[in-house]
Amino acid sequence: MSPNELFANEDTASLTNLNNRRPDPEQQSTLALKAIAFGLHAPNPHNTQAWKFKIISAQEFLFYIDPQKCLPMTDPTTRQIHMGCGAFLAAMQAGVSQFGALATIELFPEGTTEGAQFQRPVARVTLQNEKLKPHRFATIVRTRMTSRLKYTDALTQNDFNAVLATLPELKSSVHLFNDSLEDLRSVLKEAFLIEMKTERTSDESRLLFRSSQADIEKFRDGLNLPTAGTLGFKRWFLETFIDFTSKKEWHSERSLGIATGKINEGLDTTFSFMTLRTKYNSVEDWIVAGSDYFTLQAAFFEKGFYFHPMSQALQEYSEVQELQKKLEVLVNSKGTEKTQMIVRVGRSEKPWMSYRNSPQAFLV
Repeated sequence: MSPNELFANEDTASLTNLNNRRPDPEQQSTLALKAIAFGLHAPNPHNTQAWKFKIISAQEFLFYIDPQKCLPMTDPTTRQIHMGCGAFLAAMQAGVSQFGALATIELFPEGTTEGAQFQRPVARVTLQNEKLKPHRFATIVRTRMTSRLKYTDALTQNDFNAVLATLPELKSSVHLFNDSLEDLRSVLKEAFLIEMKTERTSDESRLLFRSSQADIEKFRDGLNLPTAGTLGFKRWFLETFIDFTSKKEWHSERSLGIATGKINEGLDTTFSFMTLRTKYNSVEDWIVAGSDYFTLQAAFFEKGFYFHPMSQALQEYSEVQELQKKLEVLVNSKGTEKTQMIVRVGRSEKPWMSYRNSPQAFLV
């Protein structure tokens, strides 16, 4: 693909482009499929889309985790995968209100999915035509994006407080960090470096990496250069001259330098970080945290701020345990509290929108 052809594919502004990348709920035949199409727009770890659905009727479905798409090296407890489920449910519930529908969610109708009990559904979703007014975030479901680009502007405490005051539904505690950020940046940089230099954890990203536009459009999931913030000529050059599908190349010093350079650039241009914390760390808390994350991201997206999760220091594999303890001290966690997410917050240029598969690809 030539540079000019590639640059043309980077436009994210048009509705036609959006519909090519993600499912259009309007085109689905039943209310259940429309609801699923909205949920598929949710943020999720590594863009695994680790979800499955069993349609019960035109207005009811069961929602499962797909164990084949979990991340056992970096997410051995499936905490992050469950947070992706919580984000799906929040996005689905907000989005389907565009059709006047009320989505009733029954969590864990057959018992929790903790301990890889993935034959049990995460939720039963029942939809009713209630002629509701659209949810505040109904349209944001499809336009919300994560930005891994360089940031400008700190989020002031006053602006943070003003947005939080409009979100009484949040169950997690949310905290803003604007000052003395060097130690925080240092921990996040070191955690990313550990994940990339530890072969088994880095290989999870390698196997999910889509190294060309053709593979991005074929698989419609996973990681890639443009969603990492590498666009334009640099994207074309790297995709053309470096074979990121090669295990040897992926683990080379050159590739490590490219990845860490991009992350460090993002961290060094970030002047606000936000944490999302729960009192405990149960599977129910994971779902709540994911739902709250979608709500927060949508609310700040309304105000022109982007989020970028920095999950590496919060993961449960052995090599980052000491960094996780250090991070919890830096963000003032107390007692049984668990920091579920830490995110970069700021303004940036419009990022590249990631792809999603169609609802039909997830049906069982």
